Amino acid sequence: MLLAGLLSWPAWTVADTCQPSLVGRHANLKPAEVAPVVTGNDIADERVRSIARARGYQPQVQLADRADLTFPWSVHRCVVTAWEKLRLEAEAAGHELSIVSGYRSLARQRQIFLSKLYARGITPEGIAAGEADDELNAILDFSAPPGYSRHHSGFTIDIQSGHSGLNAFGATDAYRWLAANDFLIARRFGFLPSYPEEMPHQGPLPEPWEFIWVGDTAALEAAKPAANEFLESARRIMAALLADDESPRTARAATRDSGRAVDALPGG
Repeated sequence: MLLAGLLSWPAWTVADTCQPSLVGRHANLKPAEVAPVVTGNDIADERVRSIARARGYQPQVQLADRADLTFPWSVHRCVVTAWEKLRLEAEAAGHELSIVSGYRSLARQRQIFLSKLYARGITPEGIAAGEADDELNAILDFSAPPGYSRHHSGFTIDIQSGHSGLNAFGATDAYRWLAANDFLIARRFGFLPSYPEEMPHQGPLPEPWEFIWVGDTAALEAAKPAANEFLESARRIMAALLADDESPRTARAATRDSGRAVDALPGG
């Protein structure tokens, strides 16, 4: 019955500018910065970026005009209608979803990343000397350096169920509901998992709480040539999700998330 309810939603009614998968681009984005500042130490910063890229992190496009953000969610205006529909559908199915984090500027991402460096006693000098690579990799498991977070776009959200927090989301009924049948429900509202288990070498470890919005996911494969890496990465995510895989995704996610510690401050 739930699927029937989903199928009954009317066709998208927002303007074409809010249909990135159809027009081949997200609205109001600017190119990624080549070398954004991390610590301010040039040698240390290049080492952070080099280690991040070796893990699969990619420089991310950024929101060009914050006037397009809608609050309190701090997401691009194009995301709001789809999010509200998804939230209400979740509520009808007995699940409470809320957005924990939306858009993050380079400055905010830098603040988060530096706080995690300092919490571990990592100094720019230690990074530059190659003495903190293991600690850096531990941070990069969950946190992107500035310039490498999909949250710079305004089209990326971190969500939780009730008061479960990010750490526990992958083991909740709400996540299992979203992830069922290759994230069918999330996809019908235009959302894709940002870092799914199906994609290796993507930077952070899989993050069940983070989703990107791309509009009509059914049209993603037939979309016009992408204008930026953000939409092109969504194509790869779709291909990974829909590839044959006999192992149950939600069971793996629940097992994985129940045994790891994640910083309470979102940083991916």
